[in-house]
Amino acid sequence: LFCLVLGLWKREYALYLVFLELCLGSFGYLLTLSAGGLNLPIRMLFFLIIMALWAYDLISSKFKKLPRSNMVFSLGIFFIVWLFGILQGYLRGHNPANIFFDANSYLYLLLLLPALTYIDTKEKTKELIKVVLAGGAVLASFTFVLFLIFIKSQNLGFLEILYKWVRDFRIGELTSLKNGAYRIFIQSQIYLLAGFLLLAIKYLYGKIKFGRFVVLTALFSGAIYISLSRSLWVGLIAGILVLFGLLIYTKYKTPPLLRGGMRGLGRKILTVILAGVLGVLIVASFIPKDASMLGNRFKIGESALSTRVEQLKPLIPAIKANLIFGYGFGKTLTFKSFDPRVTTILKTGEYTTYAFEWGYLDIVLKIGVLGLLIYLYFIWTIVWALFKKLKTDWRCMWALSILAALLATHIFTPYLNHPLGIGILILGGIVANPKRVDNK
Repeated sequence: LFCLVLGLWKREYALYLVFLELCLGSFGYLLTLSAGGLNLPIRMLFFLIIMALWAYDLISSKFKKLPRSNMVFSLGIFFIVWLFGILQGYLRGHNPANIFFDANSYLYLLLLLPALTYIDTKEKTKELIKVVLAGGAVLASFTFVLFLIFIKSQNLGFLEILYKWVRDFRIGELTSLKNGAYRIFIQSQIYLLAGFLLLAIKYLYGKIKFGRFVVLTALFSGAIYISLSRSLWVGLIAGILVLFGLLIYTKYKTPPLLRGGMRGLGRKILTVILAGVLGVLIVASFIPKDASMLGNRFKIGESALSTRVEQLKPLIPAIKANLIFGYGFGKTLTFKSFDPRVTTILKTGEYTTYAFEWGYLDIVLKIGVLGLLIYLYFIWTIVWALFKKLKTDWRCMWALSILAALLATHIFTPYLNHPLGIGILILGGIVANPKRVDNK
């Protein structure tokens, strides 16, 4: 109801709420609405409300408000492939429930249309970025609070209740490491990468006060460390490398945007690194002396790594057998899992699923290499639109770096087929919006 009221008042406010929910909601089940025996998650309700408002405006304007750009055109082509993937899954006899849950997340891409329509000025884009940063800061603080509670609290009853709440609402994963250390992984932490990179760019361009930059950067980096997610770490490294590359490019290809020359830039980059390290050191200071988060994480991570390797055994042959078009959504494969959550239920570890950790291989399995290439072409239209505006808007540098982080993270943890990752694609599309009017 709140989203509907916001949307009726100002359409862009409802979209701000959507991105705030992405930053905080992980799987989108923080709140649910029960109707007719169905439990509708808040994320789905937000999606339906915004799409309904946009459809009303579109029809009222006699389709004059329909965004027209290469992004929208390529998105339309992708949805043709998406429909083919659903049809193919049905014709191959895949479980209808598996087809639905495998394919429905891509519908979130449709939010790009109202996003391009309603967030069409620089001021609105600025407000959205503030919302994302604020949401990331709340998520980072929540990560820290959970971490400290589980390390310091001696109340086992309270810890059990808190653990069940986080698990049952699908907020994240809490893993007890040896000697009193804990891993707090929340799927929405992909937005911590966006926040960290945004803070770095704002500092490099002198758009944030030093004290605020240090505090927030330490907060974000510490929370990323607490996640102990190697996929997120890979994504962060990729985002930083792209950011540095773009800084060098803009330094030599455009009028200087950074004062102090290359030495000044070097000092600022070093400050960013030190602020990030500070967050890690703060986390380390709370860990019991006889505990090693990294050491224990890599020991526990061996089961996750082994499971990923086992997934390749059925994935590779299946993909080779139908490389171009795939098998359609809902395709399942069986592999041996070493995940303790699986082995406690299935003693043999033989696990059948339609969801795989290898993000790009999962896409190829369902819609083939052709589908993956079309999806990547859609992403490329966003990247190219951002690159063309790189010389005039520093936000494009941020958007390019977070897209690089997303694409790298997706190698090992699927995000491009989930609203969390799709939200970052939409964010990039908003910054790149070719129809944005910057003088409003």
